[in-house]
Amino acid sequence: MEVIDEAKGDDATEEDKKEKEYTVDMPDNIDGIPDEAVEKTQKALERGKIAVLKYVEAIDRACEVIKAMFPDVTRDAQEASLTVLKEFKEEVKTVPKLKLSDETKKAFAYHVEICKTGMPNLFEEPAEAETKEEPQETDVQKLFKKAPKLSVGAINDVINRGSKIVKEKKTLLNDLNDLNTKMQIVDNLLCLQLVEPNPDEKKAWQFFQENADQLLEVFPSLGATELVILDFCKTLGNKILEKMSICRKNWTTLGTQLPSKSPSVSSLVYGPVVTADMLSADKIVTAETRATLLNVVAGIKKKINNNVTDYVKNLMSKEDAESFQYIVNDLEGMIGKQQNKPLVPEEKLYIGYHLSKVRPHVSRIAELNASKTVLEGNYVFHDRPEFTERKSFGSPRGGSGRGGSFSKRGVDFKKSGGASGYRGNKSGFRGRGSGFRGNSPASSGYPKSFNHHGAY
Repeated sequence: MEVIDEAKGDDATEEDKKEKEYTVDMPDNIDGIPDEAVEKTQKALERGKIAVLKYVEAIDRACEVIKAMFPDVTRDAQEASLTVLKEFKEEVKTVPKLKLSDETKKAFAYHVEICKTGMPNLFEEPAEAETKEEPQETDVQKLFKKAPKLSVGAINDVINRGSKIVKEKKTLLNDLNDLNTKMQIVDNLLCLQLVEPNPDEKKAWQFFQENADQLLEVFPSLGATELVILDFCKTLGNKILEKMSICRKNWTTLGTQLPSKSPSVSSLVYGPVVTADMLSADKIVTAETRATLLNVVAGIKKKINNNVTDYVKNLMSKEDAESFQYIVNDLEGMIGKQQNKPLVPEEKLYIGYHLSKVRPHVSRIAELNASKTVLEGNYVFHDRPEFTERKSFGSPRGGSGRGGSFSKRGVDFKKSGGASGYRGNKSGFRGRGSGFRGNSPASSGYPKSFNHHGAY
Protein backbone atom coordinates (compact mmCIF):
# COMPACT_ATOMS: atom_id res chain seq x y z
CA MET A 1 0.00 0.00 0.00
CA GLU A 2 2.80 2.34 0.81
CA VAL A 3 4.30 1.81 -2.63
CA ILE A 4 0.95 2.61 -4.21
CA ASP A 5 0.61 5.77 -2.09
CA GLU A 6 4.10 6.89 -3.10
CA ALA A 7 3.27 6.38 -6.79
CA LYS A 8 0.15 8.43 -6.38
CA GLY A 9 2.18 11.12 -4.65
CA ASP A 10 4.63 11.26 -7.53
CA ASP A 11 1.78 11.52 -10.05
CA ALA A 12 0.32 14.34 -8.06
CA THR A 13 3.65 16.15 -8.07
CA GLU A 14 3.92 15.95 -11.91
CA GLU A 15 0.37 17.17 -12.29
CA ASP A 16 1.09 20.04 -9.91
CA LYS A 17 4.13 21.05 -12.03
CA LYS A 18 1.99 21.14 -15.16
CA GLU A 19 -0.81 23.15 -13.56
CA LYS A 20 1.35 25.52 -11.49
CA GLU A 21 1.69 29.07 -12.81
CA TYR A 22 5.28 30.34 -12.79
CA THR A 23 5.69 34.07 -12.39
CA VAL A 24 8.44 36.71 -12.30
CA ASP A 25 8.15 39.91 -10.28
CA MET A 26 8.39 43.17 -12.18
CA PRO A 27 11.56 45.24 -11.56
CA ASP A 28 11.22 48.26 -9.28
CA ASN A 29 12.51 50.73 -11.85
CA ILE A 30 11.70 50.36 -15.56
CA ASP A 31 12.20 53.96 -16.61
CA GLY A 32 13.98 54.49 -19.92
CA ILE A 33 13.63 50.92 -21.13
CA PRO A 34 12.46 50.94 -24.78
CA ASP A 35 9.15 49.21 -25.43
CA GLU A 36 10.33 47.80 -28.79
CA ALA A 37 13.09 45.73 -27.14
CA VAL A 38 10.66 44.43 -24.51
CA GLU A 39 8.12 43.41 -27.17
CA LYS A 40 10.82 41.63 -29.15
CA THR A 41 11.84 39.56 -26.09
CA GLN A 42 8.18 38.81 -25.26
CA LYS A 43 7.68 37.44 -28.75
CA ALA A 44 10.73 35.18 -28.39
CA LEU A 45 9.39 33.83 -25.05
CA GLU A 46 6.43 32.33 -26.88
CA ARG A 47 8.79 29.39 -27.52
CA GLY A 48 8.49 28.57 -23.82
CA LYS A 49 11.14 26.94 -21.67
CA ILE A 50 13.81 26.72 -24.39
CA ALA A 51 13.73 30.53 -24.81
CA VAL A 52 13.96 31.11 -21.03
CA LEU A 53 16.99 28.84 -20.69
CA LYS A 54 18.71 30.38 -23.73
CA TYR A 55 18.19 33.97 -22.58
CA VAL A 56 19.47 33.35 -19.04
CA GLU A 57 22.48 31.40 -20.33
CA ALA A 58 23.40 34.19 -22.77
CA ILE A 59 23.06 36.96 -20.16
CA ASP A 60 25.08 35.04 -17.57
CA ARG A 61 27.89 34.41 -20.07
CA ALA A 62 27.96 38.01 -21.28
CA CYS A 63 27.97 39.40 -17.72
CA GLU A 64 30.98 37.29 -16.79
CA VAL A 65 32.92 38.68 -19.76
CA ILE A 66 31.89 42.28 -19.06
CA LYS A 67 32.91 41.96 -15.39
CA ALA A 68 36.37 40.83 -16.40
CA MET A 69 36.68 43.71 -18.88
CA PHE A 70 35.32 46.41 -16.53
CA PRO A 71 35.99 45.20 -12.95
CA ASP A 72 35.58 48.64 -11.32
CA VAL A 73 32.05 49.32 -12.59
CA THR A 74 29.19 48.87 -10.09
CA ARG A 75 26.19 46.89 -11.39
CA ASP A 76 23.75 46.52 -8.50
CA ALA A 77 20.55 46.75 -10.54
CA GLN A 78 21.90 44.41 -13.20
CA GLU A 79 23.08 41.85 -10.62
CA ALA A 80 19.64 41.90 -8.95
CA SER A 81 17.84 41.27 -12.26
CA LEU A 82 20.31 38.53 -13.21
CA THR A 83 19.67 36.80 -9.85
CA VAL A 84 15.90 36.90 -10.48
CA LEU A 85 16.34 35.40 -13.94
CA LYS A 86 18.69 32.64 -12.74
CA GLU A 87 16.28 31.66 -9.95
CA PHE A 88 13.41 31.55 -12.45
CA LYS A 89 15.51 29.35 -14.73
CA GLU A 90 16.21 26.86 -11.91
CA GLU A 91 12.51 26.78 -11.07
CA VAL A 92 11.25 25.97 -14.56
CA LYS A 93 14.04 23.89 -16.07
CA THR A 94 12.41 20.57 -15.02
CA VAL A 95 8.90 21.55 -16.10
CA PRO A 96 7.84 19.37 -19.07
CA LYS A 97 5.70 21.98 -20.80
CA LEU A 98 6.09 25.53 -19.60
CA LYS A 99 3.32 27.99 -20.36
CA LEU A 100 4.02 31.62 -19.52
CA SER A 101 1.43 34.30 -18.99
CA ASP A 102 1.73 37.66 -20.74
CA GLU A 103 2.60 39.38 -17.44
CA THR A 104 5.39 36.88 -16.74
CA LYS A 105 6.81 37.36 -20.24
CA LYS A 106 6.71 41.13 -19.79
CA ALA A 107 8.46 41.04 -16.39
CA PHE A 108 11.10 38.62 -17.74
CA ALA A 109 11.72 40.90 -20.72
CA TYR A 110 12.22 43.96 -18.47
CA HIS A 111 14.80 42.08 -16.36
CA VAL A 112 16.60 41.12 -19.58
CA GLU A 113 16.75 44.77 -20.70
CA ILE A 114 18.06 45.88 -17.27
CA CYS A 115 20.87 43.29 -17.53
CA LYS A 116 21.71 44.61 -21.00
CA THR A 117 22.20 48.14 -19.66
CA GLY A 118 25.23 46.85 -17.73
CA MET A 119 26.98 45.97 -20.98
CA PRO A 120 28.12 49.38 -22.29
CA ASN A 121 28.36 49.88 -26.07
CA LEU A 122 27.52 46.21 -26.75
CA PHE A 123 23.94 46.91 -27.80
CA GLU A 124 24.38 50.41 -29.14
CA GLU A 125 23.93 50.91 -32.85
CA PRO A 126 27.31 51.45 -34.56
CA ALA A 127 27.88 54.94 -35.81
CA GLU A 128 27.41 55.28 -39.53
CA ALA A 129 30.69 55.45 -41.34
CA GLU A 130 31.29 58.77 -42.94
CA THR A 131 31.01 58.47 -46.67
CA LYS A 132 33.72 60.41 -48.33
CA GLU A 133 32.67 62.07 -51.49
CA GLU A 134 34.73 60.80 -54.35
CA PRO A 135 36.38 63.60 -56.24
CA GLN A 136 34.76 64.24 -59.56
CA GLU A 137 36.62 63.04 -62.60
CA THR A 138 38.35 65.68 -64.62
CA ASP A 139 37.74 66.09 -68.34
CA VAL A 140 41.13 64.55 -69.04
CA GLN A 141 40.37 61.46 -66.94
CA LYS A 142 37.00 60.97 -68.64
CA LEU A 143 38.61 61.36 -72.04
CA PHE A 144 41.46 58.92 -71.46
CA LYS A 145 39.09 56.23 -70.16
CA LYS A 146 38.47 55.56 -73.86
CA ALA A 147 42.19 55.31 -74.61
CA PRO A 148 43.82 52.00 -75.59
CA LYS A 149 45.36 50.04 -72.73
CA LEU A 150 49.12 50.23 -72.54
CA SER A 151 51.02 47.04 -73.20
CA VAL A 152 54.09 46.06 -71.19
CA GLY A 153 56.25 47.53 -73.92
CA ALA A 154 54.33 50.82 -73.81
CA ILE A 155 54.68 50.97 -70.01
CA ASN A 156 58.43 50.55 -70.39
CA ASP A 157 58.23 53.31 -72.97
CA VAL A 158 56.65 55.58 -70.37
CA ILE A 159 59.59 54.95 -68.07
CA ASN A 160 62.27 55.30 -70.74
CA ARG A 161 60.86 58.05 -72.94
CA GLY A 162 58.44 59.86 -70.66
CA SER A 163 60.78 62.69 -69.72
CA LYS A 164 61.96 63.08 -73.32
CA ILE A 165 58.39 63.30 -74.63
CA VAL A 166 57.54 65.94 -72.02
CA LYS A 167 60.52 68.03 -73.19
CA GLU A 168 59.43 67.63 -76.81
CA LYS A 169 55.80 68.40 -76.01
CA LYS A 170 55.56 71.21 -78.55
CA THR A 171 56.90 69.00 -81.35
CA LEU A 172 54.38 66.30 -80.44
CA LEU A 173 51.55 68.85 -80.58
CA ASN A 174 52.59 69.95 -84.08
CA ASP A 175 52.76 66.30 -85.23
CA LEU A 176 49.29 65.60 -83.82
CA ASN A 177 47.83 68.65 -85.55
CA ASP A 178 49.35 67.50 -88.84
CA LEU A 179 48.01 63.96 -88.35
CA ASN A 180 44.54 65.29 -87.52
CA THR A 181 44.50 67.31 -90.73
CA LYS A 182 45.45 64.29 -92.86
CA MET A 183 42.90 62.03 -91.15
CA GLN A 184 40.09 64.37 -92.22
CA ILE A 185 40.67 63.62 -95.92
CA VAL A 186 41.59 59.92 -95.95
CA ASP A 187 39.43 56.97 -97.05
CA ASN A 188 38.04 55.93 -93.67
CA LEU A 189 36.77 52.56 -94.97
CA LEU A 190 40.26 51.61 -96.17
CA CYS A 191 41.74 52.73 -92.83
CA LEU A 192 39.36 50.48 -90.89
CA GLN A 193 40.25 47.54 -93.17
CA LEU A 194 43.96 48.09 -92.48
CA VAL A 195 43.56 48.20 -88.67
CA GLU A 196 40.94 45.41 -88.46
CA PRO A 197 43.46 42.53 -87.99
CA ASN A 198 44.93 44.19 -84.86
CA PRO A 199 42.35 45.19 -82.16
CA ASP A 200 44.86 47.39 -80.27
CA GLU A 201 45.72 49.36 -83.39
CA LYS A 202 42.03 49.69 -84.26
CA LYS A 203 41.20 51.07 -80.80
CA ALA A 204 44.09 53.56 -80.88
CA TRP A 205 43.15 54.77 -84.38
CA GLN A 206 39.48 55.25 -83.47
CA PHE A 207 40.37 56.90 -80.13
CA PHE A 208 42.39 59.63 -81.80
CA GLN A 209 40.09 60.00 -84.81
CA GLU A 210 36.93 60.43 -82.70
CA ASN A 211 38.45 62.63 -79.96
CA ALA A 212 41.17 64.58 -81.80
CA ASP A 213 39.66 68.04 -81.22
CA GLN A 214 39.17 67.46 -77.48
CA LEU A 215 42.65 65.94 -77.10
CA LEU A 216 44.27 68.95 -78.75
CA GLU A 217 42.20 71.27 -76.55
CA VAL A 218 43.34 69.69 -73.24
CA PHE A 219 46.87 68.99 -74.51
CA PRO A 220 48.60 71.64 -72.29
CA SER A 221 47.35 69.92 -69.11
CA LEU A 222 48.42 66.38 -70.03
CA GLY A 223 50.97 64.44 -68.00
CA ALA A 224 53.68 62.00 -69.08
CA THR A 225 51.37 58.94 -69.28
CA GLU A 226 48.82 60.72 -71.47
CA LEU A 227 51.59 62.11 -73.70
CA VAL A 228 53.02 58.61 -74.25
CA ILE A 229 49.55 57.35 -75.26
CA LEU A 230 49.21 60.19 -77.76
CA ASP A 231 52.72 59.55 -79.06
CA PHE A 232 51.68 55.92 -79.64
CA CYS A 233 48.55 57.11 -81.49
CA LYS A 234 50.68 59.46 -83.61
CA THR A 235 53.12 56.69 -84.57
CA LEU A 236 50.27 54.33 -85.41
CA GLY A 237 48.41 57.00 -87.41
CA ASN A 238 51.44 57.72 -89.58
CA LYS A 239 51.94 53.97 -90.07
CA ILE A 240 48.35 53.56 -91.30
CA LEU A 241 48.71 56.54 -93.65
CA GLU A 242 51.84 54.95 -95.10
CA LYS A 243 49.98 51.67 -95.64
CA MET A 244 47.21 53.57 -97.41
CA SER A 245 49.77 55.16 -99.71
CA ILE A 246 51.14 51.72 -100.68
CA CYS A 247 47.61 50.41 -101.32
CA ARG A 248 46.79 53.35 -103.59
CA LYS A 249 50.08 53.01 -105.47
CA ASN A 250 49.54 49.29 -106.13
CA TRP A 251 45.89 49.88 -107.03
CA THR A 252 46.81 52.48 -109.65
CA THR A 253 49.43 50.17 -111.20
CA LEU A 254 47.00 47.24 -111.28
CA GLY A 255 44.38 49.41 -112.98
CA THR A 256 46.70 50.00 -115.95
CA GLN A 257 46.56 46.26 -116.78
CA LEU A 258 42.78 45.95 -116.63
CA PRO A 259 40.07 47.16 -119.02
CA SER A 260 38.05 48.76 -116.19
CA LYS A 261 38.97 50.00 -112.74
CA SER A 262 37.13 49.10 -109.49
CA PRO A 263 35.75 52.10 -107.57
CA SER A 264 37.24 51.57 -104.10
CA VAL A 265 40.73 50.58 -102.99
CA SER A 266 41.10 47.30 -101.06
CA SER A 267 43.45 46.54 -98.19
CA LEU A 268 44.32 43.17 -99.78
CA VAL A 269 46.81 44.94 -102.05
CA TYR A 270 48.88 46.14 -99.09
CA GLY A 271 52.10 44.26 -99.68
CA PRO A 272 55.20 44.44 -101.87
CA VAL A 273 54.99 47.28 -104.40
CA VAL A 274 54.45 46.10 -107.99
CA THR A 275 55.14 47.80 -111.30
CA ALA A 276 53.36 47.51 -114.64
CA ASP A 277 56.10 45.42 -116.26
CA MET A 278 55.77 42.76 -113.54
CA LEU A 279 52.12 42.10 -114.26
CA SER A 280 50.34 40.12 -116.94
CA ALA A 281 46.78 38.93 -117.36
CA ASP A 282 47.75 35.24 -117.24
CA LYS A 283 48.71 35.62 -113.58
CA ILE A 284 45.19 36.47 -112.39
CA VAL A 285 44.21 34.16 -109.55
CA THR A 286 41.21 31.93 -110.29
CA ALA A 287 39.71 32.13 -106.77
CA GLU A 288 36.38 33.97 -106.87
CA THR A 289 35.80 34.68 -103.16
CA ARG A 290 37.91 35.36 -100.13
CA ALA A 291 36.83 32.02 -98.62
CA THR A 292 38.26 30.18 -101.65
CA LEU A 293 41.46 32.19 -101.33
CA LEU A 294 41.72 31.12 -97.68
CA ASN A 295 41.61 27.48 -98.81
CA VAL A 296 44.47 28.17 -101.25
CA VAL A 297 46.57 29.72 -98.47
CA ALA A 298 45.72 26.84 -96.13
CA GLY A 299 46.92 24.34 -98.76
CA ILE A 300 50.22 26.19 -99.12
CA LYS A 301 50.73 26.30 -95.36
CA LYS A 302 50.11 22.57 -95.13
CA LYS A 303 52.82 21.86 -97.70
CA ILE A 304 55.43 24.08 -96.03
CA ASN A 305 54.78 22.93 -92.47
CA ASN A 306 58.19 21.27 -92.10
CA ASN A 307 61.80 22.13 -91.30
CA VAL A 308 62.82 22.28 -94.96
CA THR A 309 61.01 25.63 -95.36
CA ASP A 310 63.70 27.74 -93.67
CA TYR A 311 66.37 26.07 -95.84
CA VAL A 312 64.55 27.11 -99.03
CA LYS A 313 63.63 30.58 -97.72
CA ASN A 314 67.29 31.40 -97.08
CA LEU A 315 67.97 30.91 -100.80
CA MET A 316 65.10 33.12 -102.02
CA SER A 317 65.68 36.52 -103.58
CA LYS A 318 64.51 39.57 -101.67
CA GLU A 319 61.47 40.02 -103.93
CA ASP A 320 60.45 36.36 -103.64
CA ALA A 321 60.89 36.46 -99.86
CA GLU A 322 58.57 39.50 -99.67
CA SER A 323 55.96 37.70 -101.80
CA PHE A 324 56.31 34.61 -99.58
CA GLN A 325 55.78 36.75 -96.46
CA TYR A 326 52.71 38.39 -98.00
CA ILE A 327 51.02 35.16 -99.12
CA VAL A 328 51.89 32.92 -96.17
CA ASN A 329 51.88 35.29 -93.19
CA ASP A 330 49.97 38.49 -94.02
CA LEU A 331 47.14 37.69 -96.42
CA GLU A 332 45.07 35.49 -94.12
CA GLY A 333 44.80 38.24 -91.48
CA MET A 334 43.85 40.85 -94.09
CA ILE A 335 40.90 38.84 -95.40
CA GLY A 336 39.04 39.43 -92.15
CA LYS A 337 35.43 38.46 -91.44
CA GLN A 338 33.88 39.09 -94.87
CA GLN A 339 34.97 35.74 -96.29
CA ASN A 340 32.12 35.43 -98.79
CA LYS A 341 32.98 38.77 -100.40
CA PRO A 342 34.01 38.27 -104.05
CA LEU A 343 37.49 39.27 -105.16
CA VAL A 344 37.66 42.22 -107.55
CA PRO A 345 39.95 42.07 -110.65
CA GLU A 346 42.69 44.20 -109.01
CA GLU A 347 42.85 41.83 -106.03
CA LYS A 348 42.94 38.77 -108.30
CA LEU A 349 45.77 40.21 -110.38
CA TYR A 350 47.84 41.33 -107.39
CA ILE A 351 47.44 38.08 -105.45
CA GLY A 352 47.92 36.00 -108.60
CA TYR A 353 51.25 37.72 -109.28
CA HIS A 354 52.60 36.92 -105.80
CA LEU A 355 51.23 33.36 -105.93
CA SER A 356 53.15 32.83 -109.19
CA LYS A 357 56.36 33.77 -107.38
CA VAL A 358 55.60 31.62 -104.32
CA ARG A 359 54.38 28.39 -105.90
CA PRO A 360 57.75 27.23 -107.32
CA HIS A 361 59.29 27.57 -103.87
CA VAL A 362 56.36 25.69 -102.30
CA SER A 363 56.89 22.84 -104.80
CA ARG A 364 60.60 22.72 -103.97
CA ILE A 365 59.83 22.59 -100.25
CA ALA A 366 57.32 19.76 -100.73
CA GLU A 367 59.67 17.74 -102.97
CA LEU A 368 62.69 18.18 -100.72
CA ASN A 369 60.65 17.25 -97.65
CA ALA A 370 59.35 14.08 -99.36
CA SER A 371 62.88 13.07 -100.40
CA LYS A 372 64.24 13.88 -96.93
CA THR A 373 61.57 11.71 -95.31
CA VAL A 374 62.56 8.72 -97.46
CA LEU A 375 66.31 9.21 -97.07
CA GLU A 376 66.06 9.56 -93.29
CA GLY A 377 64.22 6.25 -93.11
CA ASN A 378 60.99 7.80 -91.89
CA TYR A 379 58.85 6.94 -94.92
CA VAL A 380 56.12 4.39 -94.28
CA PHE A 381 55.99 1.88 -97.15
CA HIS A 382 52.65 0.35 -98.07
CA ASP A 383 52.45 -2.94 -100.01
CA ARG A 384 50.30 -2.69 -103.10
CA PRO A 385 47.61 -5.39 -103.24
CA GLU A 386 48.04 -7.98 -106.02
CA PHE A 387 45.74 -7.66 -109.00
CA THR A 388 42.93 -10.22 -108.90
CA GLU A 389 40.55 -11.10 -111.69
CA ARG A 390 37.13 -9.54 -111.28
CA LYS A 391 34.62 -11.99 -109.94
CA SER A 392 31.52 -12.60 -111.97
CA PHE A 393 28.11 -12.00 -110.50
CA GLY A 394 25.01 -14.08 -110.98
CA SER A 395 22.44 -13.12 -113.59
CA PRO A 396 18.95 -12.31 -112.37
CA ARG A 397 17.74 -15.07 -114.71
CA GLY A 398 20.09 -17.72 -113.42
CA GLY A 399 23.23 -16.75 -115.32
CA SER A 400 26.61 -16.90 -113.60
CA GLY A 401 27.87 -13.56 -114.93
CA ARG A 402 29.28 -11.62 -117.81
CA GLY A 403 30.56 -13.81 -120.58
CA GLY A 404 30.12 -16.95 -118.49
CA SER A 405 27.58 -19.70 -118.44
CA PHE A 406 24.17 -19.71 -116.90
CA SER A 407 21.45 -22.19 -116.29
CA LYS A 408 17.93 -21.84 -117.53
CA ARG A 409 15.37 -24.46 -116.61
CA GLY A 410 18.07 -26.97 -115.88
CA VAL A 411 19.81 -26.63 -119.24
CA ASP A 412 23.39 -25.21 -119.37
CA PHE A 413 24.08 -22.68 -122.07
CA LYS A 414 27.73 -21.94 -122.83
CA LYS A 415 29.16 -18.92 -124.55
CA SER A 416 30.86 -19.98 -127.75
CA GLY A 417 32.48 -18.17 -130.59
CA GLY A 418 31.74 -14.74 -129.26
CA ALA A 419 27.94 -14.99 -129.23
CA SER A 420 26.16 -14.46 -125.96
CA GLY A 421 23.81 -17.39 -126.46
CA TYR A 422 21.06 -15.75 -124.53
CA ARG A 423 18.43 -15.29 -127.19
CA GLY A 424 19.80 -16.81 -130.34
CA ASN A 425 23.34 -17.23 -131.69
CA LYS A 426 25.44 -14.17 -132.40
CA SER A 427 22.69 -11.97 -131.20
CA GLY A 428 24.54 -9.96 -128.59
CA PHE A 429 22.60 -8.94 -125.54
CA ARG A 430 19.09 -8.27 -126.84
CA GLY A 431 18.44 -8.26 -130.52
CA ARG A 432 20.22 -9.83 -133.39
CA GLY A 433 23.66 -8.48 -134.12
CA SER A 434 23.38 -5.60 -131.68
CA GLY A 435 26.77 -6.30 -130.12
CA PHE A 436 26.09 -4.39 -126.88
CA ARG A 437 28.43 -6.60 -124.88
CA GLY A 438 29.03 -9.25 -127.50
CA ASN A 439 32.44 -10.14 -128.88
CA SER A 440 31.28 -11.29 -132.27
CA PRO A 441 33.24 -9.87 -135.20
CA ALA A 442 29.94 -9.28 -136.91
CA SER A 443 28.48 -7.32 -134.04
CA SER A 444 28.39 -3.55 -134.17
CA GLY A 445 28.10 -1.07 -131.29
CA TYR A 446 30.52 0.39 -128.73
CA PRO A 447 34.19 -0.53 -129.00
CA LYS A 448 34.57 -0.33 -125.21
CA SER A 449 32.35 -1.57 -122.42
CA PHE A 450 31.18 0.88 -119.73
CA ASN A 451 29.50 0.54 -116.40
CA HIS A 452 26.00 1.49 -115.37
CA HIS A 453 27.13 5.04 -114.42
CA GLY A 454 28.22 5.70 -118.00
CA ALA A 455 31.95 5.83 -117.20
CA TYR A 456 34.48 3.87 -119.20
